[in-house]
Amino acid sequence: MSSVWQTNLLTMKSKDKMIKVDLRIENAKRIGKLNITHNKSKEPIYHVWRSMLSRCYYKKDKYYISYGARGITVCDVWHTFEGFYKDMGNRPKGMTLDRIDNNKGYYKENCKWSTLTEQANNRRSNRVITYKNKTLTLIQWSKEMGISYDVLKKRISYKNWNIDKILTMPVRIYGK
Repeated sequence: MSSVWQTNLLTMKSKDKMIKVDLRIENAKRIGKLNITHNKSKEPIYHVWRSMLSRCYYKKDKYYISYGARGITVCDVWHTFEGFYKDMGNRPKGMTLDRIDNNKGYYKENCKWSTLTEQANNRRSNRVITYKNKTLTLIQWSKEMGISYDVLKKRISYKNWNIDKILTMPVRIYGK
């Protein structure tokens, strides 16, 4: 990629003719800096695409450390807005772009539209607990068992209880 920035003009031979490509324009198209074909640059889906590229490739992006620095990349097809849009379509209202496996990059088979709650449950930082052959995040267990998230978190952090006791011990109600 660095060679793309070092020279502005590339000459290629294609089907017995010489082609000159201005790499500044081609690179701008590739990372979304040039909008010339789709007329969607003011729509939310375009912002989703640009943000995805930025957090994976722009070292000054505040989220680069969690994406590009970890090796998260965008498939070649999605380096153009048209390729991304063809695969993902418009963003459904209230949904965000989510990677199914957070250790893999952005490509059609690894991405889906998710609610904010679904995406929050797909974070690397989540505490995941398996109990009776069912694996959920701590917040999901909280809802499932009817015990507040804070109570479960304290039981895990401060008490040396086993998972069965953490998830099934009734909550004491003080003052009654």
